[in-house]
Amino acid sequence: MATPVNYIDKRKEAEKSQVGFSAGIRIAKNLGERTVLKTGINYSQINEHLKFINTQDIKTVTVITTRTVTSGGQTVTISDTTTVTQIGTSYYNFYNRYRTIDIPLIFSYELGNSRSLSVGINAGPIFNLSSWYKGRILDTSLQLITINTGNTQGVNAWRKNIGIGFYGSVSIYKRLNDKMQLFFEPYFRYNLKPVNVNETLVKQKYFTTGLQLGIRYNLFHNRQRYVE
Repeated sequence: MATPVNYIDKRKEAEKSQVGFSAGIRIAKNLGERTVLKTGINYSQINEHLKFINTQDIKTVTVITTRTVTSGGQTVTISDTTTVTQIGTSYYNFYNRYRTIDIPLIFSYELGNSRSLSVGINAGPIFNLSSWYKGRILDTSLQLITINTGNTQGVNAWRKNIGIGFYGSVSIYKRLNDKMQLFFEPYFRYNLKPVNVNETLVKQKYFTTGLQLGIRYNLFHNRQRYVE
């Protein structure tokens, strides 16, 4: 079994983050001239590449030997089965997928002129509805195991729900017409609870950053966010 420090180092060496994506729908409610409350539903996917070389990989190979024996004019076929243990080097490549469905509750303060260019400062909690995962990780003996979503034990046991996180972003809105605005929103998200159930060696939390692009559509044109 690997030591805690060696195990963490091996995990960091083997797991490399890749570009993920997120998509969702929001609705917004004016709280004042410049303050807005936003909520909705969001799907996110974190992608990860696991590349691992095991120089002490043990494999058990079954060897079947068949021979023909002729005696007294009769031919008999005899099969022998033996088991051979081999130790060698194996190369592994896997792509892990970590998926979540969440409901954000975002408070936004907007500056500027909605008829041209405006900026919103956004922050608030994000509530996880469901989490599920597909892939493989290293266990404490540095063997590859499949991630198990559930309330079992072991390093492969991950949570179905990761609870509350924190979301922050800055939105830049560009007017397209009287009802639509194009927005760019650099953001970050931090999950407060680890994804793994067993936190003895590793508390595996995720901090993600990204850029959201979208269209904001004004359903009630006569209700401006603030006086222009």
